[in-house]
Amino acid sequence: MSGATGLGLALEGRGPLAAHDAGGPERTGRDMHQLGLRDLWIIYRLQPHGVCLDTRSAVLEPNSPFLLSLAYGLLPRHRRVLTVVLRRQEQGRPQWGFVQFHRRSGLPAMDVLFIAPSLENRSGATWLWKHLLHEGAHVAGTLGAHRLFAHLPANDHAAVEVFRQAGFALYAQDRLYRLDSCRVRPARSAALWSPQEPEDVWGIERLYHEITPAVVQQAEAPHNGRDESTDVPAGRWGAMREGCYVLRQGGRVAGYLRLTRGKRGHWLKMVLHPEVGTLREPLLHEALGLLAEWPERPIFCDVREYEGYLADSLEQCGFRHLMTRQLLVRHTTAPVPVKGTRPAAAHRSAAERVSPLSSQATFLLRRGEGQTPPCSGRGPAPLRRTPGAPAPTPVINTEEV
Repeated sequence: MSGATGLGLALEGRGPLAAHDAGGPERTGRDMHQLGLRDLWIIYRLQPHGVCLDTRSAVLEPNSPFLLSLAYGLLPRHRRVLTVVLRRQEQGRPQWGFVQFHRRSGLPAMDVLFIAPSLENRSGATWLWKHLLHEGAHVAGTLGAHRLFAHLPANDHAAVEVFRQAGFALYAQDRLYRLDSCRVRPARSAALWSPQEPEDVWGIERLYHEITPAVVQQAEAPHNGRDESTDVPAGRWGAMREGCYVLRQGGRVAGYLRLTRGKRGHWLKMVLHPEVGTLREPLLHEALGLLAEWPERPIFCDVREYEGYLADSLEQCGFRHLMTRQLLVRHTTAPVPVKGTRPAAAHRSAAERVSPLSSQATFLLRRGEGQTPPCSGRGPAPLRRTPGAPAPTPVINTEEV
C-alpha cells in the first residue's frame, strides 16, 4: 500500500511468493478455518508478503503475525488476536492466505490488523482478501465481536474497493501526523490539563457526543452504547488509565488528552471542543511537555476530518502530515439458534396462554389455512373463515418466533 509504505510501518513484501505445484489431477477446493498448529508455517512464510493495516499497533506494539499467533492465537482463553487461515487448490496449484484481527480492550469490536498476501504480491489476492474478510466477520461474531474496523490509506483505491466488496462501509476519514523530535521542555506538572478522575467519564462521553457526527457515533457505538465489562458508556478513546487528562471549563469537560507510550513511537490523542479556541496551542505545548520526559521517539497523532481545527496547531508545532486514512466498519455475523418447528407440549401451552392470537397464526402457518385452529380455553373463540371470504392475514409475534 502506497500510504503505509511512505510511513515505513507497513510490513509489505516486494517479491512474488513462490507457489509449488501440488501435482496430481487439477481440482478446485478450499479450506478456511481458525489458526491451528499446522498453520504456523503458513503464517511464518506469508508474513513478509503481507501488509499491516493497523498503524497504531505497529507503532506502539510492533510484533510479527507469527509471534502474535504463538502468543494469543493458540490459547482459547486469550482471544486478543484472532487469525483466520485460508488454503485452497486452484487448478492444481496451492494458494494460501491469512488475516488477523485485534480485539479492542473491553469493547465488543475488533480491528483488522494484518492480511497476507498483499494485493501486489499475488494474482488472485483480491479473491483471497474477500473470502478471508467474510469468514473473519463470521468467526469474530461467534466470539462476541459486533463490529470490525479497518483503517486504509485513502489513496489505496484497490484495497478500499476490496473491503467494500467484503461488506465494509466508509463512515469517516482522519489525518495522521508525525513529529520526529520533541523540542519542548519537560513539564513537571500540568497547568491546563488535569489528570482524569473516575467522575470525568460522563463528561468525556458528553464531549464525544457534542463533537462527533451522528453517523460516526452509530458506526462506533458498542452494543447498547456501553462498555460491557464496566457497564459505563464507552466512547472510542478507551478506558481511564495513566496518561489520561481532561480540560475542565465551567464545570464541564471541554477537552481530553490521552498519551500512550510505545516501542517505535508515542501516540498523542487530543480532543478539544471547538469553543476552546485560543487555548489550542498552549494545550498542545503542555501535552508535548508531558511527553518530553519519556524516551525520545517519534510522536504520532491522528485527527478526524470533523476535528480539522486542530490541524493548524499541529503543523505550527512541527508535526507533518503523513497520510489521510479512510475508516471503514462492518457488522459481524453469527449463527442464531432457531426454535424447532414442533416445540414441546409444555412450551406450546405456555405460548398459547400468553398470546392466543399468535398461537393461532402459528397453527395456520404450520397446518394450512383450511383447518380450524384449536382454542386454548382461556382466550377468545377461535377464528373461523366464512366460505368464499379471503383468508385473514396472520399476525405473528416476532418475539415468539
